[in-house]
Amino acid sequence: MDISSNKYTFDETELDKFENELGIILPQSYKHFLRKYNVGTPEPNIIELKNEDIKSISITDFFGVKNAQINDLKFQYEIYKERIPNKHIPISRVEGGNIICLGLDNHYISLWDHDTELLNEDIKPNHPLIYIERNFEKFIEKIKPMKENMDLQDYKIRDIWVDPDFLNELNEDK
Repeated sequence: MDISSNKYTFDETELDKFENELGIILPQSYKHFLRKYNVGTPEPNIIELKNEDIKSISITDFFGVKNAQINDLKFQYEIYKERIPNKHIPISRVEGGNIICLGLDNHYISLWDHDTELLNEDIKPNHPLIYIERNFEKFIEKIKPMKENMDLQDYKIRDIWVDPDFLNELNEDK
């Protein structure tokens, strides 16, 4: 797997600080990945899932240490910590705004589908995570290129929601 290069160098002190603040120890395989790549876009970037609703995902970015906020591990954790299940950290973004999470207790890698968030904040979904792999190494092995002959017939849009405010903005620009 290739990861696009970036201008941000890995900072071990920042990673140690992040672990200490959360009171966790990240898996060695994930820390090794951060030391090697820190942040970036992978190629290949497709992971096929054994899920009825989401057949595959496309990774757009891995988060790293001491980066621009959009790809900074600590910054992304602060954004998502109230939204993703406890004892998970966001480690990657996928197309469509979903997040790949690392379980801090079991080191499972899961997909957090933001569509499971409900407008009523008092109602929490039962299963907000979709299991991907049992550890970071297996997750990385699972990343493949998009198949040239990939049958996209199973990928159909079932519904779409557009923010009414955004739609008004679009109509005002006309």
